[in-house]
Amino acid sequence: MRTAAGFTLLEVLVALVLVSIALLGYAGLQVRAQQTEIEAYQRAQALTLVADITARINLNRVARRCYVTTDVLGQQFHIGAGTDNFPACVGFGDNETRALADADLAQWDDLLDGASESLGGADAGGLLGARGCITFDAATDSLTVTLAWQGETPSGAPPANPCGEGAYGDERLRRTLSETLQFAALG
Repeated sequence: MRTAAGFTLLEVLVALVLVSIALLGYAGLQVRAQQTEIEAYQRAQALTLVADITARINLNRVARRCYVTTDVLGQQFHIGAGTDNFPACVGFGDNETRALADADLAQWDDLLDGASESLGGADAGGLLGARGCITFDAATDSLTVTLAWQGETPSGAPPANPCGEGAYGDERLRRTLSETLQFAALG
């Protein structure tokens, strides 16, 4: 009987160590699941924001070149991330369609900055560091809408696309989503 003394205490200590390791693993799993959930939510939000501007462009096809985020010198600029000084449209469509395009871009800029939701008086509904870029391809008469934002955890670098490049430090944090609008030549 004397040789078995303290054996139960040792079993309890081993069980406690195993349970604590399992609980730590479970806590790590929960953290990773939350990060994945945030990434999925951001992607869904990005899809909605890209769909919003593509619908606006489709409704104002006459002035579609007004949506391009390139200035008169051909320099690319972005919408969102606190940028409110993008150039007004000149040379495409009439005054009304140009004004509509400018208003659409201003509203999209507000959405990218998170103006759709507020928390304590501050905009809180946007993607982290969201930047929108719209490019024009003259050869195909198409517009490509790209939305870039900062992800939660590093992953693979996004495909070659200048939108948001270098804005988030590590390129593995940059997320992009693009949609191309092709316009038919109706003669």
